[in-house]
Amino acid sequence: MNPTYYDQIGEGYDRTRTAAPDLTQRLLTHLAPQDGDRFIDVGSGTGNYTAALHAQGVDILGIDPSEEMIRLAAKKYGEMEWRSGRAEALPFEDHAFDGALTTLTIHLWDSLIKGFGEIHRVGKDTGRLVIFTAMPHQMEHYWLNEYFPEIMQHYMNLMPGYASLQATLDATGWQLKSVDKYFVSEELSDLFLYSGKHRPELYFEQGFRSGIFVFGTHHNPENVENGLAKLRTDIDSGAFEKVQEKYENNQGDYLFLVAEKKKPTPSWVKG
Repeated sequence: MNPTYYDQIGEGYDRTRTAAPDLTQRLLTHLAPQDGDRFIDVGSGTGNYTAALHAQGVDILGIDPSEEMIRLAAKKYGEMEWRSGRAEALPFEDHAFDGALTTLTIHLWDSLIKGFGEIHRVGKDTGRLVIFTAMPHQMEHYWLNEYFPEIMQHYMNLMPGYASLQATLDATGWQLKSVDKYFVSEELSDLFLYSGKHRPELYFEQGFRSGIFVFGTHHNPENVENGLAKLRTDIDSGAFEKVQEKYENNQGDYLFLVAEKKKPTPSWVKG
């Protein structure tokens, strides 16, 4: 991942991407920390979820490739430990952590197999990995496809599918133990891509869109403007309700995936 984009949007990103209480609680449940456990948040951004978990008593460290994100995290949460680094080359010793989490970042990694391999390396034998992400099969059911088809197709192309993600976890010494669907609520405070599922007016706010990677890096502003114009027309006419109904489904909007280390450790990961 090239962190330049996140270096540029740091302050604005931090204002829209706050830790949602329900997501924090779900992360905490899936991490299942025990006394004395230490965790790492890979791709921690400005540290909001890292800090929210720390406030719940979790001993956790944040790491992110963006120097600006880490600077902001350290400015806000100076009592915690923050490091600059990539998932594919974690600057830690073997078996340093009892578990790890990564939220909405794996699609930005340069290599999933290196990233998961590194998390496996720095994790203890009882280590657990919690991933929060969206799957292409879920994103096909976002009503955003109706208004921003090029943007959504680009994003779906970035996201690993379920089968490939499971295969990569398996190849790097992880066993997928559970999958937990997440449906966006009207009260969601973390304003990521589909957080406006029930609040379409959010997408008209430049500050909101700039905090979302796929909008902020899209190189054809005309596609965005045309989509917003169509969305405005449908909201004002009442047609948007039909569009929402068209995309209703039970696939979940995002997923929590929980993996544990397999035994024995694959030989390539050891060396």
